[in-house]
Amino acid sequence: MNWQGLIGHESQKQGFERLLKKGRLGQAYLFTGPAGVGKRRLAKTFCASLLCLKHAAKPELGLCGDCESCALCERDSHPDLLTVAKPEDKSEFPVKLMNEFRHLFYLKPMVSQKKVAILDDADFLNPESANSFLKTLEEPPPGMVVFLIGERPEKQLQTILSRCQQIPFGPLSPEEMDRISGDALRFAPEWKWAKWASGGSIASARAMTTAPFWALVDRVFRLLARQVKLDATLAEDLIHLAESAGNTGALQRPLLLDFLRALSRTGSHFLGPKLPGDPLEDSHPPWVKEVQPALSRPKILRLLETLEKSGEQIERYIPLALGMAWFAEELHQLAEV
Repeated sequence: MNWQGLIGHESQKQGFERLLKKGRLGQAYLFTGPAGVGKRRLAKTFCASLLCLKHAAKPELGLCGDCESCALCERDSHPDLLTVAKPEDKSEFPVKLMNEFRHLFYLKPMVSQKKVAILDDADFLNPESANSFLKTLEEPPPGMVVFLIGERPEKQLQTILSRCQQIPFGPLSPEEMDRISGDALRFAPEWKWAKWASGGSIASARAMTTAPFWALVDRVFRLLARQVKLDATLAEDLIHLAESAGNTGALQRPLLLDFLRALSRTGSHFLGPKLPGDPLEDSHPPWVKEVQPALSRPKILRLLETLEKSGEQIERYIPLALGMAWFAEELHQLAEV
């Protein structure tokens, strides 16, 4: 865990450095932006910097790497770094879990001089859990610093937004994604296309760089282009793709959202003008050139609308099997147009 080793988001890092130098660190920050771009990693590294025993008298960005606190943070076992996230089997953040989280804030620090916290999945706070957390923001314990991690500020109650400093994050650049990915991924045949289709999310790009993923993307567009026959196995195969991410909805739903995002970015590519970072013509998968002539503009526009609706269903936590059955049926109907 090293501050200098964090790639991307230079303005955010410089902003926190200025706050520390001026002694103006706030008590609550809301990180928003695309999933998988490094928001949580930056928050975790910043928390470790605040807990570092060597820097306790004068906090600064970076860890000494030698003290007990830094060692505990490296092992993800620091008792003064509180973390909480929505349970995998829940569609909302339970108020009971939030109450337990709040209780820990008011206990005395065990190793460092303060407590810091990361509240992940902030977009899933329901009114009850959000109002519970609001009580902590209204009467914070001394030295409290908490980071809320979400994607969209409009998901938060206005009362929480008014008590947090909002820090927006943008997508990673292609060059930053190359630096993070490592050689094995960077030279994979699907990497350039996955990197673009992910919209700047390293987590999504990694999930996309698999042969089964792109085989299904290929299949969907060939289906729409009437180059393959309609069949009843598409929904089942989409569920199998989701299950390759793990055995819980918390792992499966993001992969399906990545799949829809790849379809949407590719469909938008067919409409033109080309999106920023669009891979060069010579790096397109073969099926791109093969199906494009058969896809009319109205059909692509209807596809993009279907993809948006399907994504909303996944985010509303309807059963995945039901959602993918609906999506496959819509594609079959669209292919007949």
